[in-house]
Amino acid sequence: MDIKTWLEQAGEPVAETAFPPGEDVPEMPYIVYLDDSERGGGDMKNLSRNHSLSVERYSETSEDNKMLEALLDTQAIKYTKEKQWLTDEECFMTVYNFDILEREVI
Repeated sequence: MDIKTWLEQAGEPVAETAFPPGEDVPEMPYIVYLDDSERGGGDMKNLSRNHSLSVERYSETSEDNKMLEALLDTQAIKYTKEKQWLTDEECFMTVYNFDILEREVI
C-alpha cells in the first residue's frame, strides 16, 4: 500500500515522518504521517502487515480537511482525532490515529 499517495488524495502536501532537510516546508496546510508496521501471519508465512498510522495535519485555522476525513470514512476506518494549538509554531495540529491491515495474496 502506498500510504503517501493515498493521503495525497486529501489535496494537501504529504511527507512521511518529516519534509526532507534542506527542502522548503510547504505553506500550511500540510500533512505528515508516521507509519509503524508489523508483519505477521500463519503457517510460517508473513502474509499480513498491520500499519499503525499517526497522521498529523498542520494548519493556520482550526477547520478540518473534509477530504482527508472522507478518505477514512469511505474505507470505514475507525480513527481517533485530537486537535491542539501549538504555541511555538502558531498553528493547529490535528492528529488522526488508526490501523490498516494489509494482506498479501499468493
